[in-house]
Amino acid sequence: MSVAFAITTTLFILVLVDIVGNSLVCVIIWKNRNLRTPINVLIFNLAVADALFAAFISPKLIVGANLRHPEGWISSILCTFITGGGFGWVAAACSIYTLVAIAVERYYAVFDPRGKRWKLTNRKLKVIITIAWLIGVTSNIPTFIHLKVTNGLCYETWPDDWKIRTYNIFLTTQVCVALSVMVTLYSRVVFALWFKRNSTNAVTPQQKSTLSYMPYSITISERK
Repeated sequence: MSVAFAITTTLFILVLVDIVGNSLVCVIIWKNRNLRTPINVLIFNLAVADALFAAFISPKLIVGANLRHPEGWISSILCTFITGGGFGWVAAACSIYTLVAIAVERYYAVFDPRGKRWKLTNRKLKVIITIAWLIGVTSNIPTFIHLKVTNGLCYETWPDDWKIRTYNIFLTTQVCVALSVMVTLYSRVVFALWFKRNSTNAVTPQQKSTLSYMPYSITISERK
């Protein structure tokens, strides 16, 4: 068995597990009305984005690395919409910003559990999810523009080196800022709840659920 075949098989299994797992999360939330809480709607969107990332990035990693594109206009269409992985990165960006929204919601669930400052409503959820997908699309427009087929393979072809460097810095900055926000908020949440647990101050049920929260959990109680 060749190394390329082993790598391709491993990637295919990982992609399949990712899609099946996230699809199950979506089905469970969709089928159970009592699980359609605001936080679980964000988790639903996160699962959709992660599944789409796996589905659209797999042609780039599996097919694009092993098969050459046909000649003609079909080659450009396949490269732009399938084997280039552009839609996969759109879903990845949406996933990142959905995680940020979840972190902000969990933060206010601890520090302002009875307040309305960050109480998620259907209208707010629609705005958050729409913005997350719009950012994903707009931030990856340069990727779609510069996807070209060269010698039968689909690559990003940039006219100038400084443009690709600037674009990579832009994408890296987005990820670093999002990660910094999540680390800061979750650190404050864990710090606050840990010391409350070991002090005389009571920890509310909403705060306990936040401490045990994980991104794919579907057992989080709805914040009253």
